[in-house]
Amino acid sequence: MTLHGDVAATTRTDGVRFVFEVTNDGTAVEDIIFRDAGKADFVVEPEQGDGAGRDGEDGNESSGGTEGENESGRTQQWRWSEGRMFAQVIETERLDPGESATYEGEWCAPDPGTYVVRATLRAHDHDADAECAFTVEE
Repeated sequence: MTLHGDVAATTRTDGVRFVFEVTNDGTAVEDIIFRDAGKADFVVEPEQGDGAGRDGEDGNESSGGTEGENESGRTQQWRWSEGRMFAQVIETERLDPGESATYEGEWCAPDPGTYVVRATLRAHDHDADAECAFTVEE
């Protein structure tokens, strides 16, 4: 499986927009199977491993995040899929060699701080993920 992911974060006055691009870097066609309509997920964590938000505060209450330390050692600040329900449909996306698919998410009203977003493809039989750091100004 030859999928490669790239994620970009664009901060705006009302939130942060995430764009996750998954590209077939191989020479064969890849059929990506999804079990529901949630094709990608975005997890935001403070850049520092201490789980702190602005001025050492947790910051989860105002940002709608959920706590929980993960394999990166950082505390999850926000997850795009948290509290969402997805249509239960099996869908296949075909990516020809060199072709890309784009998935988007948006975090509304985040606390100021420096964060890392981790984008993950939620496919049944393919893996692709990517990370990037970004800053939300006051």
